[in-house]
Amino acid sequence: GVLMEAKKHEIDKNENNVCNKILTGTASMDMELILGMDLTGYIGRSSGATGIHDQLKIKCMAFSDESTIFVLVPCPLLGLSGSFVNEVCNLAEKKLGIPASNIIISCTHTHSGPASIFLQDCGEVDEAWMQDLKDRILMCIGEATANLKPSSVTYETTQSRINLNRVQYRISKDLVDGVKYTDNQVGIVSVFKKDSKFPETMVINYACHP
Repeated sequence: GVLMEAKKHEIDKNENNVCNKILTGTASMDMELILGMDLTGYIGRSSGATGIHDQLKIKCMAFSDESTIFVLVPCPLLGLSGSFVNEVCNLAEKKLGIPASNIIISCTHTHSGPASIFLQDCGEVDEAWMQDLKDRILMCIGEATANLKPSSVTYETTQSRINLNRVQYRISKDLVDGVKYTDNQVGIVSVFKKDSKFPETMVINYACHP
């Protein structure tokens, strides 16, 4: 009941004929999870990981108009350093021929994942694990770009108001002010394979701190 006023746009059939043909490819790869490894995002933890509740996965979505490729790689991590992201993107350009500027590696900002970036008193980053992560991201990008197929894409925007501005809320202690300075837009990209009425993949973006 929180999504309202959806607006749909056919990306491959827009009025200006910006993109007459689009190819998409997807890939998913398990992230290495090690019992005992440090987690991050919560200063109150007294131990490393004691089990695996859900398998974390690296995911990749590739788009191409047969001349340019764009790649999105969302990772279920708190964050990644700029140097790490730049290195992965440059390696992808060197090994896969995808311009580094056409690759976006993002994080969901989970507080229940391995330590992947320095955060004071919130776990130590395992450099060997980071190298493995780098290799898996590259493999995921390679798999997604190798699976490009004709597709149609829709883009929808709607609104959700379950988020709040924590800084504003703490200052005012007033929930009304706490939701005043927020980004309520939900963006939804749906990918359909040829002749299918149901989306094969969806990419959803919403600014809401976990």
